[in-house]
Amino acid sequence: MDLKFLHEALDRLETDAGFDHDLPQAVVRAYRKRLAVFRSATSRHDLLASRSLGMTCQAGGGRCRASLIDNFALVFEIVDDDSLVTVVSINSVESEMSI
Repeated sequence: MDLKFLHEALDRLETDAGFDHDLPQAVVRAYRKRLAVFRSATSRHDLLASRSLGMTCQAGGGRCRASLIDNFALVFEIVDDDSLVTVVSINSVESEMSI
């Protein structure tokens, strides 16, 4: 699956090893692992079937949350574009703060 990030900081968290955006290292590590699972998925069904993500989705296929660690969760949307390629939009990593 292709990933599209709502904020540049979320993209940088995945690609820049020295960037942590003031998040605990364990959260950044869990975030990167979740994104690796997203990239390896071939369909929406693959993600929904992956129990290790600790995912919950709103009714109607809206926003979903995947557990990271402690009180942190990865909020994202699964969007089908016109070419039928599934795109995951990463919206924010939430706790008491949000990116």
